[in-house]
Amino acid sequence: MRATSSVKPKFNRFYDYLGIFWLCLGILLYEVTLTRIFSFVIWSHFAFLIVSTALFGFGLAGVWLSIARDKQWSLDKWLTPWLAAGFSLAAALSLVVIRFVPLQLSGLNHFIQWLNLFAVYLALIAPFFLSGLAIAILLSGDATQVHKLYFFDLLGAAIGSILIVFVITPLGATGSLLLACFLGLLAAAFFAWPQGRGKSLSLALAACLCLLAVPHGESILPLVSHTTKRITQTEIDDALVSKWSILSRIDVVKRADGSPDIIFINGGENQSSFGFFKRGGEKTLYWQMDQNAPYLWLNPEARGIKPRVAIIGSSGGSEVVFALHHGAGEVDAIEMDPMIVDLQRTTLRKWNDGLYELPNVHLIPNEGRSFIAHSDKTYDLIQMVNNHTPIALASGAINLSETYLLTVEGVMDYLRHLSPNGILSISRWGEVRLLTILREAGRRLGIKDMAGKVVLLKSTEIHSTLFFSMKPFTADEIARLRQWAGQYGKSILYEPGMSPQANIFSRIVNAEDPSLFYDFVGFDISPTSDDRPFFDHMILIGQHVDLDHGWVTPGTRAWAEMTFWQPFDGLWGLLDKFPIPKGEVPLLIIALQSLLLAVVLIYLPLRFFKKRGQLQESRWPVLAYFSILGAAFIMIELCYIKQYILFLGYPSLSIALVIASLLLFSGIGSFISERFGDHPAKALRLVFPAIFAVNLIMLWLTGMVFHLALGWPMAARVALAMALIAPMGLLMGMPFPLGLRLVHRISPNLVGWAWGVNGFMTVVGSIVTVFIAIFFGFQAVIMAAGALYLLAALVTPQLAKGADA
Repeated sequence: MRATSSVKPKFNRFYDYLGIFWLCLGILLYEVTLTRIFSFVIWSHFAFLIVSTALFGFGLAGVWLSIARDKQWSLDKWLTPWLAAGFSLAAALSLVVIRFVPLQLSGLNHFIQWLNLFAVYLALIAPFFLSGLAIAILLSGDATQVHKLYFFDLLGAAIGSILIVFVITPLGATGSLLLACFLGLLAAAFFAWPQGRGKSLSLALAACLCLLAVPHGESILPLVSHTTKRITQTEIDDALVSKWSILSRIDVVKRADGSPDIIFINGGENQSSFGFFKRGGEKTLYWQMDQNAPYLWLNPEARGIKPRVAIIGSSGGSEVVFALHHGAGEVDAIEMDPMIVDLQRTTLRKWNDGLYELPNVHLIPNEGRSFIAHSDKTYDLIQMVNNHTPIALASGAINLSETYLLTVEGVMDYLRHLSPNGILSISRWGEVRLLTILREAGRRLGIKDMAGKVVLLKSTEIHSTLFFSMKPFTADEIARLRQWAGQYGKSILYEPGMSPQANIFSRIVNAEDPSLFYDFVGFDISPTSDDRPFFDHMILIGQHVDLDHGWVTPGTRAWAEMTFWQPFDGLWGLLDKFPIPKGEVPLLIIALQSLLLAVVLIYLPLRFFKKRGQLQESRWPVLAYFSILGAAFIMIELCYIKQYILFLGYPSLSIALVIASLLLFSGIGSFISERFGDHPAKALRLVFPAIFAVNLIMLWLTGMVFHLALGWPMAARVALAMALIAPMGLLMGMPFPLGLRLVHRISPNLVGWAWGVNGFMTVVGSIVTVFIAIFFGFQAVIMAAGALYLLAALVTPQLAKGADA
C-alpha cells in the first residue's frame, strides 16, 4: 500500500518546487557536460548530434505520460522520487557506456559501429526520458501551480548552465557528471519527503554517497578518445598534464621522438607546440618559418625598433617566443581557453621557461577579436595561426563552426588596430576566402592599392599564410621574400607585381569587382560576415566542384577530397551524384531522425487521441502552439549567444551568462504570468505582439548599443547585457505556462504531450537555426523567430476555443 502524506498540501508544493529546481539543475549540468565529453571522445560536431538526439527523450516522456494516463495507468506524483533517482542511475550508467563502447562515427560503414551508436543512444535517452517524465507529471498536476513549477524549472536550468563553468576544471568531466547524479538524488529526496521521512532520508543518504565519489571521478573512470585523433596517433613519452575547461579537454604531452612538447586540444582537433624544446640537454628554438616571415618586413633590428605584437591564440607560446627572438618590445598573447592560460602560468612554467613572467609579455585570457576591438592599442604585427589538424579538417569538425575571428568585420577590427607600418599575418587553410574577406574589409575602410600590400605564401599541403601591410611592399622586400622562400622551399601564391591573370589569387586581388569569382569552380568563397560567420562552409550539399580546374591549388584539392562523406563506398555510388560534406552529416542525420520521431511523437498520438475521442477540434492548435514555442525559443537563445560573445569576450563565461540570463528572466516571466492565470487567452493576445515588437527593437538596438559600450569595463558590459536580455526573457517565459493552463482545461492528460512536443521542437529549432544562419544569416533567424511568435498569436484563439468547449 502506497504511503500517504501527512504533510499539508501547501508544503507538498514547497517540496515539489525544491525537487524540480534541483532536478533541472542536474539535467542542465548533465547535458552540458555531455557536450564536453563527446567533443573529446569523438568530435565536437558529432557531440551536437548525440546530445540533440538524446534530448528527444523529453518528447518521448511527454507522449508516454499522456497515453498512459489516458489508459488510466497509475502515474502520479508518488513516482517522481523514483524517476529522479532513476535519472541519476541512468546518467551514471551512460558514463560507463561512453567509456567502454568504442563508438567511431567515422566508421559507420561497419555494422558494429551502428550497434555501438544504438547502445550509446539508448544509454543517453534514458536519463532524459526519466527526468522528463518526472517534470511532465508535475506540470500536469495542479493547473494553478504551473507558473511556479515552470519558474523553478527555469531557475534550476539557469544555475545549471552557470555551474559547469565553475565545476568542470576542479572536478573534470567525469566528476561534473557525477555531480549531476548527486543533484538528481537530492531532488528525489525532496520529492519523497511528503511521502515519508524514511524514504526521503534513504535517498538523501544515497545522494551523500554519490557526493563522496564526485571529487574522484576522473580517477574512478578516466575517459579516452575512441576516434582517430592526433592524441591517439602520437607516440607519447609522458603525459605531463590532462585537464578540462569549459571549452575543451587539454592534454600536454612529451613526445617520444624528441620533438617539441605539444598541447592537444580535445584530443587533437587542435594543437600547439611550445616555443622551446630540449634535445641533448640544450634548449633549442622550435623554428617554424611561416610564423617568422612577418619579421622579414618589420625588420626590427635594421630599423632600430621594438615592435608591439599581438598573438591571437597563443596556446603553446611558439609565436610569442619568435616575437621575442626578433626583438619585440611588447607582446600581447591572447588565449581564449582559460585552462591553457592557467597552465602556462602555473604547472607549465618550467616548460615555457618563465615566458609569461617577462615584464613585456602579457598573457590575456580572452577571445582574440573581442580583445583587439576593445583595446586602444595599435600593433606593428597582429598574428593569427590556425592549428586545426588535417584530421579535424577531414572529419568535418569545423565545417559548421562559427568563426568570428575571420569575418569582414573581424578583419576590419584588426586593420584599424595596425600601426602605419603594421602587418596582419593569418596562417590557416582557405586562402581563397581569406583574400575575398580582406578585399571587402579593405574596400569598406577605403584602403587603396590593395594589390601592392598583399602577399600569399604556401605553408603546407593545406595551409597558407596571408600577409597584409599597411604600406605597400617595396621591391627590396619582395626580393628578400623570394630569396627566403627559395631557401626554405616555400612557394609564393601571390606577390605585388604578379600578372593580374596569373592565378585565381591574383585575379581576386586585382579585380575591380572580386564578386565575379565568388563562385569558385563550385566553391562558395564569398566573404563571411558576423551575420554569416561560417568560414569553413564552402561546399553546399549536392554541389559538385571541379577539382581538375586549373585554378584549383593542390592544397584546395587535398582538402576537398578529405571533406566529402563516403560511407559504404559512397552509399553505392549515390554520393557521387549527390555529394555531402562531412560537416553537414550530423545535421542531416538529426533532420532524418526528426522526421521519424515526428511520427512517434506527433502523428501516432494524434491518431490515438482521435480514436479515443479526445482533442477533436483542439488537436491541431495544441500541436501548433507548443511546436512554435519550442522552436522560436531556442532560435532566439542561439542567436543571442552568438551576438553577445563578441560584445562580452571570454566565450565560456559569455555563453553561460547569456543562457542563464535568458532562462532566469524567462522563469521570472513565468512567475509573473500567475496574475493572468484566470484569463490566459486574453493575456496571450498582448504577450505575443509584445514579443514580436521587442524582438524587432532589440534587433535594431543591440548593434548600436554594443558599439557605444565597446570600451566599458567588463562588469558594466555584463550588467548591460543582462539588461538587454531581460525584456525578451520576461516575455518569452509567459506563453508556455499560460498555454498549459488552456491545455489543462481541455484535458489534463494532454499536458504531457504538449510538454513532449515542445521539447521535440526545441531540437528541430536548433537545426533550423543552423540552416537559416548558413544561407541567410543570424538576423534572418531572429526575424523568423519573431514571425513564429506572431503565428502563435494567430493559433491562440483556436486553442482558447477548445479550452472553453
